[in-house]
Amino acid sequence: MRMLLKAGLIALIALASTWLLAFGISNYSDYRAASETTLWLSAARAMLSELESDVVSGVRIDKSDPRVVRYLGAIATIDQFEIRPSGDLFIRGGRDGQFIYLIAEQNENKITWRCVGGSRHAMPVACK
Repeated sequence: MRMLLKAGLIALIALASTWLLAFGISNYSDYRAASETTLWLSAARAMLSELESDVVSGVRIDKSDPRVVRYLGAIATIDQFEIRPSGDLFIRGGRDGQFIYLIAEQNENKITWRCVGGSRHAMPVACK
């Protein structure tokens, strides 16, 4: 009887450990991906506020522009980024292949950027 209880307890502990590991790792992965995209969005918004007058004026902004490199080039988790002539910004990277697309919407001499992206679990609240 004692042996049966011991085996049952061991099986229960093994099952609980497996369940915690499976869900704990999954939640950690989502947290890590979300922190990466939050960092990207913060750097992108700072960069875009500095470049806003150029975008309004229609000045083409290149990836090699020192202001772009200063904000986005130093982030190791960014695999690729592109700035369109319209001012739209695309960023891709991270361990889970996340992306953020900031769409420039011009209203007179003011630009606002609308954010979309994926994966759903990795997006900052501003992009959901």
